[in-house]
Amino acid sequence: MYVNQGEITGEIPILKTVETMPVAPDAVNMDRMTVDGIHAMLQRGCNDIAAVKVHNAAEAFTRFRENQ
Repeated sequence: MYVNQGEITGEIPILKTVETMPVAPDAVNMDRMTVDGIHAMLQRGCNDIAAVKVHNAAEAFTRFRENQ
């Protein structure tokens, strides 16, 4: 399919997709965060765990799939 589309359009489809992918905001892009920012984010996560503000990932994904 990609080969046929490439022949028809003259472009490689995957490259266009990569170019148009959204860029992660700096707030979650570790390449653009300071060391202090990374530590603060990790600390917030640890605080959430200590305060039991977390959900079981398997259960969360199951609920997500059920609501699709």
